[in-house]
Amino acid sequence: MRIRISKNRIGEVVKKVVSAADKKGSIPILSNILLEAEDNILRLTATNLEIGVSTLIDCEVVEPGRTTINAQKAAKLFSSLTGEELEVETDDNRLIVKSANSRFSLAILPPDEFPEVEFPENFGVKLPSSEIDKAIKKVSYAVSKDEARYILTGVYFCSLGDRIHAVATDGHRLALYEMKAEAEEFSAIIPR
Repeated sequence: MRIRISKNRIGEVVKKVVSAADKKGSIPILSNILLEAEDNILRLTATNLEIGVSTLIDCEVVEPGRTTINAQKAAKLFSSLTGEELEVETDDNRLIVKSANSRFSLAILPPDEFPEVEFPENFGVKLPSSEIDKAIKKVSYAVSKDEARYILTGVYFCSLGDRIHAVATDGHRLALYEMKAEAEEFSAIIPR
């Protein structure tokens, strides 16, 4: 695998995807993010077997491929790099990340060990990302920080008629934000 990608874009996405990776490390592959590159798209997927997050970003795919990298280390690495564009490639048992003046290497695990994460085929709601960001910001103060109550560490989105609700609670306070939008019936939790 070999790609060229915007440093800012991959940094933002990794920061979001890392929230679904297993933090305990009881099963090493679950502490990783799966990277899949083909057709100028990079898919990043993480799961702890209870929740999963997958996102797509545009990039230049020089050589398609798949690999996994440790989620926490990737988040730290991509947030600390300098330069506008990164070159990311696999080499034997390593992921090599090159930026303007730096070269970093991360250990990888075989992508075939990563569990398959299934997402509903026709699931989707069309909303401007600014509206989703606004909803998350309005209720995030009530999101629990207690990892023992994992289900409360995200924002719950659900559709009710012509409205979509964003809800968060830490067990003591409750925040609700309502948006007007047409959507089929759905509910989902977006991790912190």
